[in-house]
Amino acid sequence: MAARRQRAECVVPWTMGDADDDRLLTLLGTGELELAGLMPWSSNYTFLGAISDVTGASVQIVYKPIRGERPLWDFPRGSLAKREVAAYVLCRGLGWDLVPTTVLRGGTHGHGTVQLFVE
Repeated sequence: MAARRQRAECVVPWTMGDADDDRLLTLLGTGELELAGLMPWSSNYTFLGAISDVTGASVQIVYKPIRGERPLWDFPRGSLAKREVAAYVLCRGLGWDLVPTTVLRGGTHGHGTVQLFVE
């Protein structure tokens, strides 16, 4: 699959006042998104990719477009992205380091979450 690039506006969900966190949120939210391909065996459309900016900063990411979400009987259709951002915001607010940095932004396949890739 050919790499696709996308630059879009972002909803930055949270700032902790920590310069590193703020830089990462900005990078995820406004950097250039390049997708490597679909991640196999995901229940929703999930892409592995990278985000970079003009300073040369780059991180691996996971991008999950809203229109690739499978509906669940117990949640409103198309709400997974917002729930993932909310989980990140809640964990950060409680001081827990459980959910990778996550933003809601536009991408090649529409709006969705962009999350820092963690092995």
